[in-house]
Amino acid sequence: MNGFSFSEINFWKELEEDLLSFIFRALEILQTKTHIQNENRINQSLYNVFRDLRFQEKRTNLAFGNYSLDRDPIYEGEKIDLEEDEDRERRMGKKPDFQWRIYDDFATYRKNSDIVFTIECKRLGIKEKRNLCVAYVKQGILRFTNKEWSYGEGASSGVMIGYIQNSNYSEIVKKVNKYCVDNSVSPLKKKDRNGEIHFFPEELKRKAILPKDFLLYHLWVDLLSK
Repeated sequence: MNGFSFSEINFWKELEEDLLSFIFRALEILQTKTHIQNENRINQSLYNVFRDLRFQEKRTNLAFGNYSLDRDPIYEGEKIDLEEDEDRERRMGKKPDFQWRIYDDFATYRKNSDIVFTIECKRLGIKEKRNLCVAYVKQGILRFTNKEWSYGEGASSGVMIGYIQNSNYSEIVKKVNKYCVDNSVSPLKKKDRNGEIHFFPEELKRKAILPKDFLLYHLWVDLLSK
């Protein structure tokens, strides 16, 4: 049987690049479409953009050989659990905003036959009753380090999407980084990338989730109210 396995090539790196490029394009489209405030409605709008973009690229053959575009992401589905340990029941019912599940038809063992790319989305701003920057860290980033949530388990990377809705961008970065340090995770450092999406790769060291070295990509899009 001809083909390749995850273990034979740097599959995850290719997958990661495909997905990041796809998500960047989707967020640029989202930026032109919506200025709504409700997080769930923004997520629904983004999901529709994901589906439309994947469909367009399938039709034009741009998706050929592009692992991320073989299927739509799972939207608000229960977390896909790869481990059957004693903590599994506590993880049941957790729902990342988006998950891409990729299968390896040529794997030697079932347990390494699939991988999951996880995306969690949060609003960002300062002038809100709820402290959105605290929520971004505690109900966002820490879900990738907390065993009870275990987002990104079995994968070497994942994504946090930030919807910037008000206030000064630099002030938001400052607030988020303060809460990162307060919760013993690395502060965000912006990396230049073409386009209008703010991009921050963050290295996480996880004590209770494998792999312990995890790269969390933060993509922030301006959705300021007009």
